[in-house]
Amino acid sequence: KELKPDVVFAPGNYGESAILIKQARELGIESVFMGGDTWEAPEFLDIGEATVEGAIFSTHYTEEAPVTEVSGEFLKAFKEKYSGNEANAFAALGFDAYLVVRDAIERAGSADPQAIRDALAETKGFKGATGIITLDENGDAEKSAVIKKVEGGKFVFVGVVDPE
Repeated sequence: KELKPDVVFAPGNYGESAILIKQARELGIESVFMGGDTWEAPEFLDIGEATVEGAIFSTHYTEEAPVTEVSGEFLKAFKEKYSGNEANAFAALGFDAYLVVRDAIERAGSADPQAIRDALAETKGFKGATGIITLDENGDAEKSAVIKKVEGGKFVFVGVVDPE
């Protein structure tokens, strides 16, 4: 608190992070809090209430900025099936996970688990709802990051950061 940081990077689960921010505000810490994709859960807003206002986080998807044509296809299918609900990163990631695994199975040309695993590890340039997906040597996806902010008690799109 004495250092008065401009920003506090505090990634974690939405519940714990919202409580952390709430407690920090009670202590008079006015820094901007930054976190990761779990903050997009509606419960982050419910738990943190007004104390999470201004929080900034990275996530995987937003309706406001489709990054591939698959983003639009996903959004259309989601709205048809779940009208009235917001298509968030959790839904888009599930959609992409299914598509990436299906693609790996097709490329493997086999139901053999090792062949599928090997094909999955070779995923490069796959167009998904959350962006162009390339898996690195650790199996982590290299793709664009969506930046959102809590504003007016809602998640608001700020921008997209692309990998170098």
